[in-house]
Amino acid sequence: MLPPLLEKLHICDFRLGLPLAEFPQHLQEITLKVSLVYIFGQLRIPPPAKTVVIESKKIVFRGMDFLYHLPEGLEKHTLHAIVQGKMLPFQRRIKWPSSLKSLTLKRFNIDYKRFKKLN
Repeated sequence: MLPPLLEKLHICDFRLGLPLAEFPQHLQEITLKVSLVYIFGQLRIPPPAKTVVIESKKIVFRGMDFLYHLPEGLEKHTLHAIVQGKMLPFQRRIKWPSSLKSLTLKRFNIDYKRFKKLN
């Protein structure tokens, strides 16, 4: 278990044995560069987060709260699937925070219908 007051989390070349289910609520920076990431159910980015970077060979979303509930102060959001990314269909539009300066979604095969819900 990570310390609850942790502000910066950078994990590189580390095998995560469990799916992502929860982040400490004081994180301001999250960087995960690992081989496989599963994002389940109710996972949300903590409110103080400014930067979220996830790079992985494969990123699989099993729940979309991660994108539907973005913190208002988020400035950089990167989801880079090196080989393959899978998302559930969007049920509604994503509300991007006005503070967002950089957005990268790579290898998620986003078609026009999904793209409209990103806008």
